[in-house]
Amino acid sequence: QHFPTDLRRQMSANGLRCGIVGMQLPPKLKEALDDSQPGAVERGEDSLADPELDRAPRRIQCRTAQRAKILVTKKLESLPLLVMEDSCVRGFPLSQAQCLFGLKTYPQGDGRAKIELTPEVEHGEMKTQFIGRDGAVQPQLGQDRVVLDKLRLSAILAPGHVLMLAGTPEVKGVGSSFFTETDSGTTYRRILLVRLAVTQYDDLFAPDQMVTPLATPGE
Repeated sequence: QHFPTDLRRQMSANGLRCGIVGMQLPPKLKEALDDSQPGAVERGEDSLADPELDRAPRRIQCRTAQRAKILVTKKLESLPLLVMEDSCVRGFPLSQAQCLFGLKTYPQGDGRAKIELTPEVEHGEMKTQFIGRDGAVQPQLGQDRVVLDKLRLSAILAPGHVLMLAGTPEVKGVGSSFFTETDSGTTYRRILLVRLAVTQYDDLFAPDQMVTPLATPGE
């Protein structure tokens, strides 16, 4: 119930569901996470090489509004992506495709942070693109992207709280592409958990919070 009804309806139509989990994870889920090996700490800059996809927990250090990637599938030779928009189905026949979520974070100054996740698919051949960053245009090697802006999630999390994404019970659409995998005739389903660990921004001493000192009375 944390997310707007319209967004949840749009996500359900595309085979996705989401929610906020408190600091106490369900026992089965906690058991699965405890059995996995921790991954390395990564910086979240979009310009870095993509990490290999595995199921180990990842720690990503994100700068404010700096895009990072959360990969959820391996590279696929072909991907028939179906998206439901405004009661119409759009099809994207993609090659050399990989599903991911674009992650951006915005510290709130009180220990919490706004987490923004956007479903995306990178596809096609690698080519040089020009990206604007820090007031300059920089060349960057990358693929074309399909960005599903209407399925973007935004939530404010406190440290320890978890944003959870998965497919609907009925496998379909975007949820099928992002959260299912078939291997040797067996279909597996994924769950994505994004947990806020800590933020380093504190607005207690921000300039707009400082009180102007009282003038010293003249003698």
